[in-house]
Amino acid sequence: TQFCQEMVSAPLGLFVPCANARDELGFNQDKVVPVSGAVSPTQLRQFEFVGRLLGVAVRTRAALDVALPSLVWKALVGQRADRADLE
Repeated sequence: TQFCQEMVSAPLGLFVPCANARDELGFNQDKVVPVSGAVSPTQLRQFEFVGRLLGVAVRTRAALDVALPSLVWKALVGQRADRADLE
């Protein structure tokens, strides 16, 4: 849990609060999304590590305490997003 909290923390700069959290509007105000402008070699290596961590968690059925909105996690697990996910 502590590792996941640090992974999504502001100083690392890999995740930012979702639009609803930023605007204090609607549902999912506790969710974070990956930074879309992360293109530096360091950030890309960090995201690669996050991806490996997610892969290990899926294979071992370990829960990670990362609050991703359904629009993001559905893309990660290959599910189709719908209109409700955009809310």
